[in-house]
Amino acid sequence: MTEQVSTYCEVCGIDVKPDTELKRFGKLFCSKDHMEQYVRARQEQRALASTEGSGLVAAKV
Repeated sequence: MTEQVSTYCEVCGIDVKPDTELKRFGKLFCSKDHMEQYVRARQEQRALASTEGSGLVAAKV
């Protein structure tokens, strides 16, 4: 079984060629700006997840 690769930009959904050099995390992007936007969003998600799991979130009273 082969893994099917999406041929759409992860940010805007535009069709992109599978051989594009604009790839991060195995995802394709139509522009460098969209690639960087996706990376920033992933970093924010990881930061949020790490603070939620560290017990630093204020407890509800």
